[in-house]
Amino acid sequence: MDKKIILVVGLFMLSGIGSASILPDISPNSILAFTYQHASNAKRSYNAQLDILGYLPVGTGQLQFELKAGSTPRANGVTAMIPEANALAGETQAPNGDGRLAMTQLYYQNQYGQGTYNLGLLFPANYIDTNPVADNEYPQFIGTTFVNDPTIDMPIYALGGSYTYLINQQLSVLALLTSTQDLYGHNYLDLWGSHTQDSGAFGAIELDWQAENLQGNIGIWLNGNHRNISLTNGKRQNSHGIYGNIGGTLAVEYVQWNIRLGWADPQVSQSSNFISIEANKALHISVWGKSRKLLAAMALSRTGPSSDIQSSSSPVIQFETYIRMRLVDSVYISPDIQWVTHSQFNPNRKGIWIEGIRMSIAF
Repeated sequence: MDKKIILVVGLFMLSGIGSASILPDISPNSILAFTYQHASNAKRSYNAQLDILGYLPVGTGQLQFELKAGSTPRANGVTAMIPEANALAGETQAPNGDGRLAMTQLYYQNQYGQGTYNLGLLFPANYIDTNPVADNEYPQFIGTTFVNDPTIDMPIYALGGSYTYLINQQLSVLALLTSTQDLYGHNYLDLWGSHTQDSGAFGAIELDWQAENLQGNIGIWLNGNHRNISLTNGKRQNSHGIYGNIGGTLAVEYVQWNIRLGWADPQVSQSSNFISIEANKALHISVWGKSRKLLAAMALSRTGPSSDIQSSSSPVIQFETYIRMRLVDSVYISPDIQWVTHSQFNPNRKGIWIEGIRMSIAF
């Protein structure tokens, strides 16, 4: 594990015995995760990722923050050869490709009217295209196509703002606007356009609804990054698309399910169409004479390439299943199996099985 990660873990543990009056509150969603993955024709991959979430009351609102530390992905490892296999790997990538310690979110949150606004350094994926089954790579699926819709061309950690307006108890509208200059693979100065040509804006509008056993969202997005070019004539062109989620709970079987759909302009976006279905079910088993609760989940996705890609291409098909069980206190273990074919739309990349295991410690 990188020395910086060890340092952060130590400081975090020490903060638990410090004075609460001078320290921000740490969210119980903070987590330390370790993943191991194996596949044929690739080196074994080991990844460690620390995610600390917290807040500090400021005036009538809160200053929210997220501190991440990630190890460096192994060259020629599973995650390097098959990028779709692990959304955790390289989340805090530095300009040189190494893992690092980074403040990935820092924003002010407060109420205004019948809604809530956030201003600062944001993670757009936390706001749009969300669902309760497949949206968080730490406790849920780690395959990239089961974390967010790959047709949505959104920045990773960028400066901007969001506003969620509550229409009623069932309906809300979200508006998001950020820069296209993000922190992924860049330095903090790059957020202001000092050393990159990724200037532009990303925006999305989403309608969310919640019924008794059904929830979902539908949204549209636009990416005006100056580096976006047409796949056909090489000229600058904005990318845009539409996406949606619908899911719910089967009361009889207590199965949570979700269907995710997406489309993007094939003239600009290499990933032009997407569909996935995910489901999980809580089970109870007996281990050493004690009842244990575990979560069993399964998902399947298809990501279609743009018809305007100049080279030969084939759709990426991905399957994943995992079981998550608590070992002791806040320590969880998740055996994971994936199957990916045509990785990165390469028709010569035939189907490959990826076996893995993830261990996490929740704070």
